[in-house]
Amino acid sequence: MRSSQLGPTLSIHGLPGLALPYCWVQLAAESSIDELVELADSMLRRHHPVATKTALMAALDSHGGGRGIANARTALGLCREGTDSIPETDLRLLLVRAGLPTPVVNLPIFDSTGRAIYYLDLAYEKQRIAIEYDGAYHTDRTQMNADVARRRALEDQGWRIITVTSQNRT
Repeated sequence: MRSSQLGPTLSIHGLPGLALPYCWVQLAAESSIDELVELADSMLRRHHPVATKTALMAALDSHGGGRGIANARTALGLCREGTDSIPETDLRLLLVRAGLPTPVVNLPIFDSTGRAIYYLDLAYEKQRIAIEYDGAYHTDRTQMNADVARRRALEDQGWRIITVTSQNRT
């Protein structure tokens, strides 16, 4: 990896490239805070993340100042590792902007053997409130039945489940 004035560069099949955290910082000049959070969350996703929050911070710190850097710093404070989808990110931001505390993302729920059997999209663990986002894929009957059974099992464990659907988004 070499260093350029944009940040560390890398070579992929002989072509120069810029490490993703530095791309994220470059996009700050033309992006809203929400867009930067969505992109950061996507890079920090639960399955196969392509960056870390530490790497985003390092890229931001190495950049100095300039247009969009204040938004990037704000976005970095709002992003979360281990996310699954942009609609879930948008829902989390909506909750925070409404004055609620930041919910935990993908809180694991364990069975009696200690194995994670469910992951709650967004959760307030102490209050046992789960907020589940149902996207367009929830039109499949098998998925809908599995979700109903899952929610009943969670309710039996004392969780209050709030479901938000893709149709609730505006």
